[in-house]
Amino acid sequence: MTLLASDPGNENMYISLRCELHKITKAGAIEHLDMITFRNMNVSKWYGEVEAENSPSKDKRVLVYLRPVRMYHT
Repeated sequence: MTLLASDPGNENMYISLRCELHKITKAGAIEHLDMITFRNMNVSKWYGEVEAENSPSKDKRVLVYLRPVRMYHT
């Protein structure tokens, strides 16, 4: 798997990370989403405050852990 991030102000600047999959888990995914929701939206919970509590997407949340293998940058 490769992650690529580029600078929107300079298309010649980027960082690319080649990674191996370490693990995928459902454990802690909702709590992590709530933490990010609070940090970025100042709302304490995603499900119930941003999206409906009984949303079908709630069952699909996972955390993906990647192990970096190689980095490229400019």
